[in-house]
Amino acid sequence: MVQASQGAPKRVNTDAARVPLPASLCRLGPGPLRIPEIVAVARRDARVELAPELTAKLAAARGAIERAAARGDTVYGLTTALGAAVDTRLDAADLGDFQRRTLR
Repeated sequence: MVQASQGAPKRVNTDAARVPLPASLCRLGPGPLRIPEIVAVARRDARVELAPELTAKLAAARGAIERAAARGDTVYGLTTALGAAVDTRLDAADLGDFQRRTLR
C-alpha cells in the first residue's frame, strides 16, 4: 500500500504478521528478504538469525540430503560436480569441502 504524503509517496507495511526489525538484525524466514535488510547485513554488519519456523524446515531438508548421501544416491551438486562435470562423482569424504567451495 502506498500512503499519500507531501513529496514522494511513502511505502507502508500492511502485513500485520511482519514485525519491523531493528537495523542491526536480519531475520531469515519464510518471506523474501527486502533490500534494506540485505544492505544492513552487507554494509552495517547486521546480525542474521533464522526465524523459528524456518529451523524445522531446514532440519527436514538436511535429513533428506543426509539420507540420500548415505544411500549413495546420485544427486546433482551434492554427490556430483556441477555443470559440465556433472558426470564426476564425488567421494563421500569430499562432500563437505565441495559444498563450502560451491558457496564461496
